[in-house]
This record gives sequence, structure tokens and C-alpha cells, in this order.
Amino acid sequence: MGKIFTITSDNGANVKAAINKIEGVSRMPCMAHTLQLVVGKGLLPAE
Repeated sequence: MGKIFTITSDNGANVKAAINKIEGVSRMPCMAHTLQLVVGKGLLPAE
């Protein structure tokens, strides 16, 4: 892959699995996507 060291992606299981198959490359979760998931769950009504 040459000069690629890290790939930034969303948190989809299929995307994580695909990136893990690439040797010599690490995955960095997208902070904006992670924050959006946290805020979205925090805005749900309490049960």
C-alpha cells in the first residue's frame, strides 16, 4: 500500500473487518461518527 499507514472509517462491522485484512495498516474510528452515535443514543427517551 505504499505510504498509507492509517485508514479513518465509520464504525460499521463490515468496514472494520475489511480494513483489518489489510496488512500494515491500522484503523482509526471517525470521531465525528462516534460522537454522533453517542449523542443520538443520549437523546433517546429514558426507559
